[in-house]
Amino acid sequence: MKTKLTSILFIAFISFFSITVSAQKRFELNDMDKLYTLSDPQIAPDGKSILVVVAKPDTLTNKFKSSIHQVDIATQSSQQLTFDRVSVSSPKWSPSGTQMAFIAADAEKKSQIFVLTMAGGEAKQITNSPTGVLVFSWRPDGKMIAFSQFDEVANKKK
Repeated sequence: MKTKLTSILFIAFISFFSITVSAQKRFELNDMDKLYTLSDPQIAPDGKSILVVVAKPDTLTNKFKSSIHQVDIATQSSQQLTFDRVSVSSPKWSPSGTQMAFIAADAEKKSQIFVLTMAGGEAKQITNSPTGVLVFSWRPDGKMIAFSQFDEVANKKK
């Protein structure tokens, strides 16, 4: 049953894709800036909004520029929360929903945790990991954040 449903969905997707492609003009390099990638959706504790990472290709640098957006579920409106940051990822709501934390590169291009109050303002860097933050999680009371990082190499020459 599951295989049959998967096959039907796959055929429907291929059919829709081929109809869409044939109805449009050719895809060109100038169309690259119209491709957006949405990832890592995080539903707010109150269930009224969602945080999502939006990535857009930058054809000049040949890299993706990413930012975090908040989408209001009721109105379907979107608000960009992060600007001009490198490698933005992993948004997570605080348990109260009054703040969000995310990983972004610092001035030395190492992944650090930043916290942004949902009332507005600038995000504040709260870690200074010498090897960069890998993952993190809020404590259930929202007063602390635990994170993991790579160990520092004792002798970098070895």
